[in-house]
Order: sequence, then C-alpha cells, then structure tokens
Amino acid sequence: LARDIENLRNNLSSLDIREDNLLAEAANMEMAGEEVAAELMEQIGQTRLDRAEVQKLLASRKTDQHSIEGLYRGYEQRFRQLELGSTQTSEQ
Repeated sequence: LARDIENLRNNLSSLDIREDNLLAEAANMEMAGEEVAAELMEQIGQTRLDRAEVQKLLASRKTDQHSIEGLYRGYEQRFRQLELGSTQTSEQ
C-alpha cells in the first residue's frame, strides 16, 4: 500500500509537470498572436481529469492506510494484553 501511494504521488507529480508544460505552450501560442489549438486544449483538459482521478485514488489509498494502521495498533494492543495475561497465568 505504501508503494502504491508513492507511485500515485509520482504520477501526480508527472501530471502536474505535464499540465504546466501544456499551459506554457498554450500561453506561448497566445503571446505569438495565435489561436490555441483545440487539440492542445483537449490535452490540457484530459490532463486535469487524469490529475483529479489520481488525487481521488491517492486520498482513498491514504484512508485505507490509516484504517489498516488503526487495525494493526488494535491487534498489537490486544496481543500485548493476551501476552501479559498468559505471563500472569503461568506465574501462578
């Protein structure tokens, strides 16, 4: 899960860079007095959709990770209680 989260973060970073590059290209076209190509606008829109999807997945994975960590802490605490109980029982 941690590896998945790291991969999603890397994907998000790549999408941010891609969007920045596409926006810079569009700005250059506008400054040159040209109309921004429809294909470029579509690429910008698709990159934003992709980024939103990756952000949702990342948030979901983080929620999963927190849930699993909480379960693990609960199991660990219960194990310690059982371990302590078994030690006290064997001492009697």
